[in-house]
Amino acid sequence: MTEETASAIAAPLQWTKAINASYFINSAAISGDGSRVVAGTFFHSYGDDARMVGSLANSGTFGTYCFDRTGNQLWADTFDGFEGVYWTAISADGSIAASGGWFSQQPTYQGFVRAYSAADGAMLLNYNPPDRVNTVVLSADRTLNEKIPPHKFFPMPD
Repeated sequence: MTEETASAIAAPLQWTKAINASYFINSAAISGDGSRVVAGTFFHSYGDDARMVGSLANSGTFGTYCFDRTGNQLWADTFDGFEGVYWTAISADGSIAASGGWFSQQPTYQGFVRAYSAADGAMLLNYNPPDRVNTVVLSADRTLNEKIPPHKFFPMPD
C-alpha cells in the first residue's frame, strides 16, 4: 500500500446521505476521478420483517441516484418495481453511470440494465432481460457488461 493510498483510507468521512429510510443502499460506485458517486436502493425482507405483507412485500419505489463529490444530488431515476437496484457502476472518468436489478416478479420475471449520462441523468440504455441482473460493469473502453448469461455487451456513446 502506498502512502497516498493509506492517507486516503484514513481521511475523514466527507459526507453522508440518507436516500430512503425504508430501503437499503445495495450498491454504490465512485468514479476514478472522484467527481461522481452513484448508488441504488433495494429492499428484500429477511425473516420476520414487519414490511413483509403478501407476495408483493418486496415491491416499492426504488432508484438510481447520482451525487457530486460534495454530496449534492445531481439526478435520480426512480421506478416502481420489485426489490430494486442490485448493482451500480460508473466509468472511471465519471461520464457514464449504470445500474441493474430486478424490475418485476409478477406476472413475469423482468430485470433491468440502465445506463445514463452521469452529468444529467439522461438515459442512454434501458434493457429488460427475463431475469434479475446481479451485476453491471463498465469497462475502460466504456462498454457496459450485463453479468447474466448470455452476457450482453453494450457500447456506450462518446
